[in-house]
Amino acid sequence: MLRSRIFWRLFLSHALAVLLTLGFLSWLLQPWSAEKTAPVGPGSSLWLAFGLGLLAAAGFSLWAAQRLRGPVALLTEAAQALSQVPINRPVPVHSSDELGILTAAFNDMGQNLAEAIARMDQERQQLRAVFRSMAEGVVVIDAEQRVLFLNEAGGRMLSLGLESARGKKLWEVVRHRQLLEAVEEILRQDNYHCELEWGGSEPKVFSLHGTRLPGKPLRGAVLVLHDITHVR
Repeated sequence: MLRSRIFWRLFLSHALAVLLTLGFLSWLLQPWSAEKTAPVGPGSSLWLAFGLGLLAAAGFSLWAAQRLRGPVALLTEAAQALSQVPINRPVPVHSSDELGILTAAFNDMGQNLAEAIARMDQERQQLRAVFRSMAEGVVVIDAEQRVLFLNEAGGRMLSLGLESARGKKLWEVVRHRQLLEAVEEILRQDNYHCELEWGGSEPKVFSLHGTRLPGKPLRGAVLVLHDITHVR
């Protein structure tokens, strides 16, 4: 605490206010001490000095509080913005004390968070591009079998669109008993492989590989479909 610049700033401002109060008292009480006569009443110099001392202490306290209020208000505003999106405008650093160090650290945190989110967004876009170029169909579901992701190949194989299927349970958009039973097995025992016979005007055979998403509790699964019709 004794090494804190904020502590010493507040301590010295209040100490100065006390010294000024004592100075007023000493100066105003000198005539009374010399004459040994001075009534202590509401209108006396003693009460006047006491009032001036209180005003001086209040003034210095207000000055110290205002010096802290500005940076703290900026930090509060930036923290509220950071809770929604990364800040693009750093908070000004006006001092080198603990508050200034905190402000600089906050700016670094906001910058690091913005860079991390930008990297994640770039990696997500790259991953989507890879999925779009894959010949295999990829379907990602959550633990309740709601569709989280579906690449273009998977949409063609299952006759689904991502926008129409996203958020819906797989059994609501796909009427294929063998596939739904396979999904139950994947969620139950992790790695699972089987072949699916897909009817229609052009019957197809798909090889299905499924695995659960890592982590506990169960988060969902990834399904990979490969068209092996011509292989069969």
